[in-house]
Amino acid sequence: MARTGDIDVVILGAGINGAGLFRDLCAQGVSCLIVDKGDFGSGTSAAPSRLIHGGLKYLETGEFGLVAQSTLERNLLLKNAPHYVS
Repeated sequence: MARTGDIDVVILGAGINGAGLFRDLCAQGVSCLIVDKGDFGSGTSAAPSRLIHGGLKYLETGEFGLVAQSTLERNLLLKNAPHYVS
């Protein structure tokens, strides 16, 4: 494998967190390498509950900051992967 340049960040693990971090850093222009012992998303990330809630459950306990954060994250998901949101 030929070396083509310096890498700023090496991410170990290509599950949902590693892949998300990789995407966000690359979008900011950071040179990244992501490494996983298996296929991307094949570990714990391959068996989720398949449920992404919008944060409305936090209204019951008055955690308005979490409602706002969850709503923001849901909107990002709608923008980046609308096929996963119903």
